Amino acid sequence: MPAYAALVRRLVALPVVLIAFTVAGAGCKSDGRVLRPANPDQNLSISTTVVSESDTGGLGVGSSTTVPGFQVTGGESVVLTAPWRSGAEIDARYTCDGDNVSPGLSWSAAPAGTVEIAISLVDNDYPDFGHWVITGIPASFVGIAEGVVPEGATVAVNGNGTAGYTGPCPPLETTHTYVFTVYYLNTATTDTATTAIADLLPLLDQGAVAIASVDGQFSRL
Repeated sequence: MPAYAALVRRLVALPVVLIAFTVAGAGCKSDGRVLRPANPDQNLSISTTVVSESDTGGLGVGSSTTVPGFQVTGGESVVLTAPWRSGAEIDARYTCDGDNVSPGLSWSAAPAGTVEIAISLVDNDYPDFGHWVITGIPASFVGIAEGVVPEGATVAVNGNGTAGYTGPCPPLETTHTYVFTVYYLNTATTDTATTAIADLLPLLDQGAVAIASVDGQFSRL
């Protein structure tokens, strides 16, 4: 009987050993779902930046143009989209070396509490010069088309003394960084057509429920 009992114990233990061996073997085999260490020549990164298109319903009167671009985080829940990757070179079309036309921009739907939307363009390297401010954009808008001023919106007087957009234009042989910003405002703006851009910008910051920005560089070498 003792010999018989020992045989039974060995037979019972055998499946357990087989299961353990199977599991161990599976752990050594790649099923394609685990990333292996990179080879020395694998040094490229992958961008997860999302390309988005604006809702054409908010691009401005008479426009059906969509605006391609790259999503840039501007806080926890809002983004601003431009026709270039944030930090990249701004197309000369939007500068004094090109057509000097305002770029198409798109942004996230307005957060709760937004009464109107405003946009600004600031030269980080020469912030005293006013490039562009638009106020009075309806809170329902999610973008504007290239060169468009939405009906009912107000454009401030820029550093050249005219009401409108004047694009990046750094001195020759220099590179400046320019920031486009969308402001979701909790109160309606007034007198923006006669207020200097330098005075408007702090008011927009103070009245913003949320802010999103995208920057770019331009060189005149």
